[in-house]
Amino acid sequence: MQQFAAAHTIIFDIRHNDVGSTPSALTAATMDRPYRWWTETAPNIGHLRRRHPENPHFSILTDGSGARCDGAWEPPAADAYRGQILALTGRYAGSAAEDFLMPFKDTKRAVLVGESTWGSTGQPIFVRHGSLQVSIGSVRAFMPDGAPFEGVGITPDVGVASTREDLYAGRDAVLEAALDRVLS
Repeated sequence: MQQFAAAHTIIFDIRHNDVGSTPSALTAATMDRPYRWWTETAPNIGHLRRRHPENPHFSILTDGSGARCDGAWEPPAADAYRGQILALTGRYAGSAAEDFLMPFKDTKRAVLVGESTWGSTGQPIFVRHGSLQVSIGSVRAFMPDGAPFEGVGITPDVGVASTREDLYAGRDAVLEAALDRVLS
């Protein structure tokens, strides 16, 4: 981000990022306003508490069936990028890419252009039996305001579908729509 600190606009293309580690440092470097994390619930109270040991927004559900943790607000970094941000989204973006997009959607820091993302998370627990590996979601994630996320994804601000015809013609309609929104 230091290399592009003077750029008027940055476009992040995360359309085909489907796994990986959450880019927390990149999020912090680009958020010029307070931002928060997912709201999470889990039936295993201890597991969720270990995931968020310092979060003051942790509570046990009233029926005792699990716990809930609302994302705490993070202050912006003093040297955060202040220019315009556009993010290209798509149906093949999931997991850590959604972790990256969510604060932008929640705070309206960036304009998201493209298609809805996967809607996948769960911080899986992996169980291996011989050559078989199964991953089981250990938490349920919701947008910070409580709106559904899993199975829904993060919806773009500007919906643009990637069509087969565009691909055959070598046209990137999503990028074109984003470039139309670059502030002059």
